[in-house]
Amino acid sequence: MIDVCYKHYPAKNMEPCTLTSDEEYSSFSTTILNLFKENKKDEFKKYLREYFARSSDPYRAAVVCIKLCPGAIYYVAKLNLSEEDTPDEVMEHMKMYPDLLEASKHYVVEGQLPYDADEEETSGCYSLTVSEEDIILVDTIEEFEKCTGHLKASPLLSVDAEWKPTFGTGPVEHAALLQFATATKVFLLDLIVLQPLLKDCHWQSIGQLFANPEILKLGYGIRSDFKVLSNLHEEMKKGISCAKKITDLNITKGILLERCPNIFFYSEEKHKGLSDLVYRCFGKPLDKREGFSNWAARPLNKSQVIYAAGDVRSLIDIYNYLNERAKELGIGDWINLEHKGSSGEKKKTVPLKKEEPKNDVLEKQRKSQQPINASDFVVVCDNMLQGLAKKLRSCGVDAEALENEESWDRCYRYYERERRTVLTRGNNYHKLTKYIPSQFVYSVQSEPVQEQLKEIIEAFSVKVTLKDVFARCSKCNSKKYIVVPSSIISAMQSGVTSKSEARGGWVECEGGDVNVLSGYTGTGVRVRFESVPVPVVETNDPFYICSVCGKCYWEGSHHKKILSGRLKDIVLGGDESGAVRNTPGDKTT
Repeated sequence: MIDVCYKHYPAKNMEPCTLTSDEEYSSFSTTILNLFKENKKDEFKKYLREYFARSSDPYRAAVVCIKLCPGAIYYVAKLNLSEEDTPDEVMEHMKMYPDLLEASKHYVVEGQLPYDADEEETSGCYSLTVSEEDIILVDTIEEFEKCTGHLKASPLLSVDAEWKPTFGTGPVEHAALLQFATATKVFLLDLIVLQPLLKDCHWQSIGQLFANPEILKLGYGIRSDFKVLSNLHEEMKKGISCAKKITDLNITKGILLERCPNIFFYSEEKHKGLSDLVYRCFGKPLDKREGFSNWAARPLNKSQVIYAAGDVRSLIDIYNYLNERAKELGIGDWINLEHKGSSGEKKKTVPLKKEEPKNDVLEKQRKSQQPINASDFVVVCDNMLQGLAKKLRSCGVDAEALENEESWDRCYRYYERERRTVLTRGNNYHKLTKYIPSQFVYSVQSEPVQEQLKEIIEAFSVKVTLKDVFARCSKCNSKKYIVVPSSIISAMQSGVTSKSEARGGWVECEGGDVNVLSGYTGTGVRVRFESVPVPVVETNDPFYICSVCGKCYWEGSHHKKILSGRLKDIVLGGDESGAVRNTPGDKTT
């Protein structure tokens, strides 16, 4: 792993750089870091271009800026970095937006320099529907007072907030930008500049907007925004605690998809979060490339301003779209619809809900839970349940897991982003149910991991079939494999060379390409061939290589033992007789 991004040393499986002197590299490091810290994006890009034009080896430049620049994924593609060599922050972004990696590979193949992609028109994304003149950056008391006066007079507001991402570690997140949109304007409140200037009365004026029952407020995943905004000031916290007439369009989307899905023109499920809702309404997703930028750095660059304005303005556009479509389809009061089976009483929208007694919640879950296919069940396990996550993956469940160093509150990010059910233990359950609806949080009672697996399968009525067994990689949760004959694994074990020398050796296989000379896949993942025992290679065929982490799987006699043993009471029709398998089974490396 490249931990110190501004010092030069070879990463794992990477050849050391020899084309740049230490003096030149030192000068480059100092300049590029200063430009980034000062948020001088244009100069940052220009300097990188000049460096890349002078050097045929971009390795040192990438080590410096792979964590820093908005186009970090470009360097992952250019250097064919493995998961182990890719910084955690970049991996997080790649998991959220896998299409960016594919786009970056295209730019690498086309020979484009860094940031060419960043500067291209985003014709495939939803465009901002207000002019730049109507985006007002509020960073003085005078502008603040004009802004709040305009907001108080508007019957409809949309709300969003941005903060520097901490990825579940580090200090408490502090809001850096608060965005409001009306029918005609977008206001970006620069909290970094304003916070030391605002008095109690100013904070109170913002809090009163949330508590005003005459103003409809729109948000998306607004609980997380409220949580961060509440830390700004006591008056803000007071207003949020009394919030009225709040509509979370994330919740509304789920209800509309259940009750009247034809209200949306588009239905392809390939985007996440707010971008998915925008796509369903308008056929284009949001441009989310600035989502993980440093929102605490000043000044904000133009692309950050457009991104922040686009997110909050899109909520107004969605509201107007749904109003028109509801009229066309004869759907009355769409904004107050409830899930099927809900009581007629309108639910109160408050920022934080009271937790229910744990035993009552779990009992309700067990009684009301409808059967769900393993392939449709998505969960996140906190770091006390990493073993359970691996067991669930072996049953075909999409199970993410927190790493040891990650905080429990990271689970909320998974829930908010992907509506994953959170599996936890102990006191974390009570903490999480303050922010996540109780039906999405489950406290595991069993101790042995095999018993935990049985408990979850039973509690959520998960249907596990033969085709689900080992359909996912137990290490990384991927469900994509490259199927290779045993001869390829054998060839790799006979000896591999460096990437630069392995220009030939590519073999096209089902699911992707592999290079028998270098031991890497076409996407730059190193195959873990050395962990496969030679006798296994000689007696088994084919092998399944995980496309994401390179872990190798194969089928064997142990598969029947698993089905008749620890999965006997879990897999429907647990006898493998007559089954046709198309996913890796049995043993792993």
